[in-house]
This record gives sequence, structure tokens and C-alpha cells, in this order.
Amino acid sequence: MVGLFCLLVNASAQNADKSGKPVFEVKLIKQTYLRLEPIYLLIRHKAVAPGGEPGQADISALVTYQGLQKRFDSLTVYVVSGAPQPVPTSPGFASVFVLDPSGNNPKRRPPKLVMQTREIVIERVDEFFPSYGEYQIRFIFDGAKPNVFSVTIKPPTGIDLAAYEQLSKFKSPLSFYWVWEDKDGVSILESFVNKFGRSVYGEYATLYLAQIYLARGQNDQAKTEFLKIKDSIHVSVAKDAREALAEIERRQTADRK
Repeated sequence: MVGLFCLLVNASAQNADKSGKPVFEVKLIKQTYLRLEPIYLLIRHKAVAPGGEPGQADISALVTYQGLQKRFDSLTVYVVSGAPQPVPTSPGFASVFVLDPSGNNPKRRPPKLVMQTREIVIERVDEFFPSYGEYQIRFIFDGAKPNVFSVTIKPPTGIDLAAYEQLSKFKSPLSFYWVWEDKDGVSILESFVNKFGRSVYGEYATLYLAQIYLARGQNDQAKTEFLKIKDSIHVSVAKDAREALAEIERRQTADRK
């Protein structure tokens, strides 16, 4: 994790509250990506401690290319990998009920706020970055607007090019919805992982394939794929893989009883 942090520090931006403490930070692992490469973000935001009411705010992005700007709202539920994830809680929308000393009507009090950290991934990069070149992107959360990042999208080469040519045949390629639109979709994904597992797209494809196996109860196949990515530098991928491996172990232990 030390190596990952060092990479992140050089591509970060933040907003601070009146005390000077950060309330929203965004960090990129790098600033140059290949076309269709998933982009991982490390998000730190001030949120309600466990037990508070869920907030309504979410993360948006403003993407500028050659002077034209496009806004993407509901980032964490619209362009993030997998199923919709819990939206971050917002100080502007959260509070807790308490009874006043007389025991009459409940009153609201400010919730306890803590900094939370999580990694999210932009999978719909074909919409964010439809062409090669340099983009400016700003992430927004509950009114906080960190500095603008410059992101450069370059053409892939070698094994990455071959993998890209395969993926680019499909609509929203990194969402992997196309797997379910073709009767041979899972087989196509299996072939992609076998051929291009070492490409910049391979880890994300491996995670999706492993999740399919897990959902189908194909524990041995799922375990094989999750083991490939359990030590990923991407904390969300490693976390998902290790949690899945623990679940597989529980299943197999139960089957042996």
C-alpha cells in the first residue's frame, strides 16, 4: 500500500472546510490511460458516522475536451463498476433525532462526521473520454469542487491493442452488459480473459468473470479467477476478490460436512 500511496499523492486535489481540514479529496493513480482503460479513483469525503441517516448527495463529474464540457451526474451509481453502490452520506442532508429534555417532540442535532475513504472505478470511459487526447475533469460532491485534473487518453499498442479491438466491438464494453446480450457471451468473456488477461483490461474482465462463476455456484472456477487478482494494487478489486475467496471457502467447508 505504501507504493500505491506515493503514486496517488502526485495526482490529488481537495476541498477544505473552514478549519482547513479536507472534506472531499480525489486521487488518481496516474494521469495517462489507454483508450477504454478503467480509471480508478480514491475518494475521501466527510460523511456521517455509522448510525446516521443516509444522505442524498452523490459524486458528479465535469469533463472538458477541446472547449466542450459534459456533466455526468450520480457517478457512484451510474458509471461505477458492478451493482449500484451505497451513495456517500452528506452533511447537508443528514441528521439524527433526539428527544428534548422535557420528553416532547424530537429535535434534530448535527450528526457526527468522519472522513471515509473508498475506491471507485469509472467503467464507462467510452462516454467520459470518447476520443484520444487531453481532457480536464473535475469531480463534485455536495458543492465541494476539488481542482481540475488533466487526463490524457492514448492509443493502445501490442497486446493492449488486440484486447481493445475485441472490446470495442461492444456497446459500453467495460460494463460487460454485452455478455448477457449474446447467447455465447460468457464464452466470449472466458476467451477474452484467457487471451488478454495481462492487458490493461484483463484484471477488470477477470473480476467480472469470477463474479459470474461465483453467482452460478461454480466455486472452483471462481476461485481460480479470484486468486489471480487478490493482490491487485487496486484496493476495491483486491477487497472484492478476498471477500469472495472467503465466501468460497465457507461454501466448500459446508459441502465437506
